[in-house]
Amino acid sequence: MMANGSPGAVLGLLDPDSDLRDELEETGLGVVSLLHWRHRDLAEAFGGTAPAPGGPFRLGSWETTEFGRRLADAPTWAGVRLVSMTEIGWSALATCEIVSLEVGDDTDPLVHRHGRYER
Repeated sequence: MMANGSPGAVLGLLDPDSDLRDELEETGLGVVSLLHWRHRDLAEAFGGTAPAPGGPFRLGSWETTEFGRRLADAPTWAGVRLVSMTEIGWSALATCEIVSLEVGDDTDPLVHRHGRYER
């Protein structure tokens, strides 16, 4: 979820046992990408609901940034810095400050509603 402001923020609920949470806490940095319809299999792999032999980073083309790897063909992405991590329910709420933002042409965003992807 995006929160408007100065600076803007990204809020995310993470599995407390996820590699993403560990990496975010260790480095304090991350990349958030706006995915497109063509990325739905990649989203499933990162969500742990589809096979990803060798790991999900083998399924796309990636560019290295100061915030971590970003999906090369995702035109909109943000570099974020961790502000806080709070246990909430069965999840961890990650609050991140947007440090860098690149907005591209997003004509076909990936939308997930009620357990399935929509166009």
